[in-house]
Amino acid sequence: MMASPYDGEVPRETSKHPLRALIAIATYNRAAELEALLSSLDPQAAALGADVVVVDNDAAGSARSIAEASPVVTRYVIEPEPGIAQARNRGLDEFDERYDVIIFVDDDEIAHTDWLQQHLDYLQSSGSDITLGAVYTEIPDDAPRWLREGGYLQRGIPPTGTVCPSAATNNTCVRRTAWIAAGSPRFNPAFSATGGSDTDFFQKLTERGLLIRFVAEAIVDEPTPATRLTRRWVARRMTRNGVVAGRVMAEREGRRAVVRYGFGEVRRGVRFVASDLRHRRPISATSSRTLLMGVGELYSVLGGRIYEYKRAK
Repeated sequence: MMASPYDGEVPRETSKHPLRALIAIATYNRAAELEALLSSLDPQAAALGADVVVVDNDAAGSARSIAEASPVVTRYVIEPEPGIAQARNRGLDEFDERYDVIIFVDDDEIAHTDWLQQHLDYLQSSGSDITLGAVYTEIPDDAPRWLREGGYLQRGIPPTGTVCPSAATNNTCVRRTAWIAAGSPRFNPAFSATGGSDTDFFQKLTERGLLIRFVAEAIVDEPTPATRLTRRWVARRMTRNGVVAGRVMAEREGRRAVVRYGFGEVRRGVRFVASDLRHRRPISATSSRTLLMGVGELYSVLGGRIYEYKRAK
């Protein structure tokens, strides 16, 4: 682990003045989803004095009409350079001294009515550096049986206060003073086409002494498109996550560490799958994820990449 930039104990802010929040939304060609998210933020953002910036990663400005028609949007900006990391960094550009916190939320989420309040209240009461909220996946009634019975797609929901090793930009709040003290890291564009720039970003923050705490009450819902209800999509996503994890680990611990860890995960995954089959139960998400994460980690050592977000030229 890298040395913390703080001298001694990491300072935690517990001041009771109202936190000024910036909600940053990166979007690309998701008009209906963006409109639903913005509707869910109204009126809670205005009630708590939060600004909302929509970063459109389409140079043609396809999200402009929706963003400008929404009463909740404070600023609409275009990031013409393609890439998730580039769009997220454009959001960070807006995160200046006017704000105490920045909240990242994906453009396909729908926030519960007290979502923002829950993030800010927990930050206030705990003095946390980063809060990670809950994401509930909405699985259609006609989803395949194996997907439902195996526990696929739904993310874990640990108790409030749980310290998490990393986070994603789908529902996460970062305190500005902590981010600055940690060196004001940015999202790495090397992950834009593959995904994983958020994993790398938040791991940098934890390595520099910041704590990520889970807030189970800060909830967003995530509808599941039909394209994600297939074995192929699920397996590809799990393997891709392994590739990302391998790349992040290799940068910090070297490729040999990735090989050791990857082989260990593959062995564990094989045991888990064999146990599922032996007991005549559906292969669980945990079993599949362990096996395919290991495969992805080993694939990353060979230079393998899965370009989930690569755009056609």
